[in-house]
Amino acid sequence: MPLELQRAIIAIREVTGAFRAAADVRPMGSDSSAIPRRTGGLTAYFAAESSTLNKSQAALDAVVLTAKKLATLTVTSSELD
Repeated sequence: MPLELQRAIIAIREVTGAFRAAADVRPMGSDSSAIPRRTGGLTAYFAAESSTLNKSQAALDAVVLTAKKLATLTVTSSELD
């Protein structure tokens, strides 16, 4: 199998694989990254003319992502190489 074809197959798998299609891929520029998360929403109220409005505030926190290395060591036979 030519080397160019092997690279094409890997590129297609990374884009169209079952896990990759459902994953939320976020490039990171450093070892950790914080992503804001909404934990509570705003509430809407019906208001009469000239009435005082009820206060509503969104609740936010952050999810911290930490990059970790995942590795495996595989033993194969020389015939497979």
